[in-house]
Amino acid sequence: MRGVPEPVLGPPPGVTREVLGVTIEDGPVPPPWDAAIVTHRLCADAYRFRLQNGPVALYVENGDRVVIEAPDAETRLLYDFFAYATAPRALLWQRHRYNLHATLVVSPEGRAVAIMGHSMAGKSTTTIELMRRGWTFGCDDVVEVDMADDRAVAVPLARPIHLSDRAAGLLGADLAMGRPLPWPGKRVFALESSDRAVELAALVHLQADEGEGEVSLSRLDALGSLSLVGAHSDTLGVCQLPEHRADYLRWTAAAVGRVGAWRVTRPRDSDSVSCVGDAVEESMRL
Repeated sequence: MRGVPEPVLGPPPGVTREVLGVTIEDGPVPPPWDAAIVTHRLCADAYRFRLQNGPVALYVENGDRVVIEAPDAETRLLYDFFAYATAPRALLWQRHRYNLHATLVVSPEGRAVAIMGHSMAGKSTTTIELMRRGWTFGCDDVVEVDMADDRAVAVPLARPIHLSDRAAGLLGADLAMGRPLPWPGKRVFALESSDRAVELAALVHLQADEGEGEVSLSRLDALGSLSLVGAHSDTLGVCQLPEHRADYLRWTAAAVGRVGAWRVTRPRDSDSVSCVGDAVEESMRL
């Protein structure tokens, strides 16, 4: 779209001190306990959540308390995604409010699409392509979806964006400006976003396949839609606990009933970002 300014990345903010109205405490977290869900990293009940990632631990309780334990200030900053990405997801669960692990983008007409997909599926480059067409960036990673008033309303969460070095390079960004994440090839940047709640018009699952095929767009049936929403809203199984299951299943069924879901498949090793952008726009029209 002519006349649309190029998206501009900025240096990420410092340590996150508050999320969803909760002041983040820095200090020791409780040790693991005999919880309903226990893995080598996770310990969780319906209203207590403890996650360990390397040297850093996160604890969230009753939807109104967040504690992060890190060995030093440098490590705390490196793992700040615990504060702006993982903690809000747990806070929302504990408040019986549910969210998608997705990137939210809003069309020039004010209709939102939630783009889901595994790491390196192309969500970031697709987002940049759509912004170049006049779309607005809503948020990265955590999209609360409110089912009030018979509509699915996406509520953006303000936070920095995670971009691969390739995606940042497409914007001509100085990679040194981005803060490295604990895993290789991705960095944290600031990107102007909209905090306005907006009706969710489509769910898109982006998938990269081997080979040299063309970009394809296909609508998911009810079972496929349920599977998509479940896989990208309850990755740790917390919403299946008895205290949450009924509310979560009602939310999932409402999302599938009110919002069309689509799969966009692209060849992994070819430059198909323009065609993927076309497919996402097409999902809004069908």
